Amino acid sequence: MGAINVGCAFERWRGQVTHAAMNVLVYMALHSKDNEDPPIYFRGHEPIAEMVFNRPKPTDDEIRMVRKYIGQLKKVGAITMVRHPGKRKGDRSTADYALHLRHTGSTQANFGPVDNRRPSINSPAFHKAI
Repeated sequence: MGAINVGCAFERWRGQVTHAAMNVLVYMALHSKDNEDPPIYFRGHEPIAEMVFNRPKPTDDEIRMVRKYIGQLKKVGAITMVRHPGKRKGDRSTADYALHLRHTGSTQANFGPVDNRRPSINSPAFHKAI
């Protein structure tokens, strides 16, 4: 899950949000599926607060801080809410967020694994590099 999305988050949003908001975005990217378009984060605010504040049971104030960072991400367009928390009995109580990680029309949309194998001495790529 999410390794490619993390790279895209850094490439697209670094320097445009605070460090704390960037940590939140990276966590959301890590816990979304790389093959979704757009990737969706669905785990809620508490797991983010656990990561940001490095404790298993975050306080209400810490969860409010996470909501503030999410607000910053919404304001710059890095995320949008696609599903509000459920209010009916038995419904989930977490919101879903679409992550906007790729530059439209750029090669970033094709971001993927890199082939780091060294070319064989007999390959055209080897002779082209010389």
